[in-house]
Amino acid sequence: MGAYVKPTSDIFIRYLLGSESNRDLLLDFINAVLDDADFPLIESVTILNPFNLRSYVSDKESVL
Repeated sequence: MGAYVKPTSDIFIRYLLGSESNRDLLLDFINAVLDDADFPLIESVTILNPFNLRSYVSDKESVL
């Protein structure tokens, strides 16, 4: 039996919308939501890494 990833899972959404190769898809998705709510559309989007990696063994990692 093959592995199945739910299309609503965090991993799927992060993979689909969080990669540089899909930046246009992310921009279109955001603008569709903004347009539906009658907000002004955006022209560009920057994808950032949300993980703060630790510098020392005793530090904690965090996700923004």
